[in-house]
Amino acid sequence: MSVKDKDRGWKKIKKNVLHKTNSVSIGIRGQGVGKSSLASIAYYHEKGGKRVGWKNGCPPKRSFIASTIDKNLMKYQLALDKVASRILSGLVSKKTGLHGLGFLLVKGIKSTIRSGITPPLAESTKKQKARIGKSKNTPLIYRGRLINSIIHWLSL
Repeated sequence: MSVKDKDRGWKKIKKNVLHKTNSVSIGIRGQGVGKSSLASIAYYHEKGGKRVGWKNGCPPKRSFIASTIDKNLMKYQLALDKVASRILSGLVSKKTGLHGLGFLLVKGIKSTIRSGITPPLAESTKKQKARIGKSKNTPLIYRGRLINSIIHWLSL
């Protein structure tokens, strides 16, 4: 008696998954504000620290990327496991699965910003926002440029 192994698509799925390095990245895109790029503004708020040109020398640390990932790590790990399983079973393409993860991460980061990040705004910033008609004093939301510049992209 002989056993014959008939491939019913596993080799194609395996080749598709392992063919290239695949990743989803999160970042900031868009025009700058004055002489600063949105990416550098995001960096200084994420990390805190001194920067020439800022009043008082530095913005306080208001992490919105790392803090979101740290807070939701298990949720994101479960989502990654689910997407990997769906890709391997052929239910979704790599592109579709990774886009789903990217959208989930971006949604979480924006939600962190909208919920308010400590420390609260300085009184001088609240007054500045009031002068331009902004009534909400949520840190990291001034005109919406930063929050609207948070995107994901794929490397396939």
